Amino acid sequence: MDRLANKISCTGCAACASACPREIIKLIPDLEGFAYPVVDRDKCVKCGACERACPLNLALTKMESPQCYAARSNDKDLVFNSSSGGVFSELAENIIAHGGVVVGAAYVGEKLTVCHIAIDNLDDLYMLRGSKYVQSNIGNAYKIVKSNLLAGRPVLFSGTPCQVAGLQSFLGKPFDLLLKVEVICHGVPPPKLFELLKEDLTHAHGQLTGISFREKSEGWSSRAITGWYAGGVKIRERGDYNAYFRAFIGHLTLRKSCEMCVFSEGKSGADITLGDFWGIEKVLPEFNDNLGVSAVILHTPKGRSAFAQTKCISKEVRLTDITLHNPSYQANRQVNLLRSKFMSLVYDIGIVAAVKKIMPQERASLIKRIYRRMLRMVFRSESNKK
Repeated sequence: MDRLANKISCTGCAACASACPREIIKLIPDLEGFAYPVVDRDKCVKCGACERACPLNLALTKMESPQCYAARSNDKDLVFNSSSGGVFSELAENIIAHGGVVVGAAYVGEKLTVCHIAIDNLDDLYMLRGSKYVQSNIGNAYKIVKSNLLAGRPVLFSGTPCQVAGLQSFLGKPFDLLLKVEVICHGVPPPKLFELLKEDLTHAHGQLTGISFREKSEGWSSRAITGWYAGGVKIRERGDYNAYFRAFIGHLTLRKSCEMCVFSEGKSGADITLGDFWGIEKVLPEFNDNLGVSAVILHTPKGRSAFAQTKCISKEVRLTDITLHNPSYQANRQVNLLRSKFMSLVYDIGIVAAVKKIMPQERASLIKRIYRRMLRMVFRSESNKK
């Protein structure tokens, strides 16, 4: 078995494995827990299907002037149970109403493994709502999308920018019945680390039956990790207290390819980009009710048509109104120089201990950078006076 991809650039989108006609490419986790494609060379016939399916070979372009909106569903219950404004659910409901299929990330089984699944009824739509701060397992999702498209059914595919690009590269051609929706992505931690989080939550409070990174009982802007347990018990922990959340926000657990995402800024081929409209209280204060507002970026006529058919309240905004407070839309990620050290420790000593060990160093490094920046400003000011 030989590794097929470069660890720095490979996103783990699984397009190569999905395209392999002999099914001899497996995504196998490395020591950090990130999955990379590995091929059985003894069975490989060198057909080139995997290489053709890699989205890194796509000619990437972005729409220079996309239409942008602040939006939320008219259904307050739907908004409350969504990560932001419920626009994804509105889009999905329209697809299902036309006999279509919706494919997205869900918690699956008793172990709450994050996988891409397909649903075609409204009763199951709740499974695809909500942000999952971990890289999902694509499985057969691309093949399911293709088979439904060939059968003449509308399909909405939702995923990270690299997964949307992976789907498009796997398909090899555009489909009129396919609506591609990407999320504004901060980057992905490995599933192996997510397993540690679930183990910690289980040890602390008992059998975990559900989990949410964006539960809104204390408002949309209150970030927390919430676990549900046997008997309906709910335990909510603020994000700034939770080690997994702190490491994620601090860029200590992101995949290497996420540090310079080549598929962000609308270059994935998505019709629509959805995310949180952070800073809405500054851009449209009358639109903010702390229940959640979606940032909607429409890249294609198909995306504009799909959004127009939703029952959403919306206000047009500029792209900069969105990216100012949600910079994850853009390509450059803040690289944490302590990331490799953190990842080398976390599976030996656990998330909590690794965060306690690394975060003080991170704060000290940040203070030094700020101090040096202030000194440069002072010296520059004195130089200008002279």
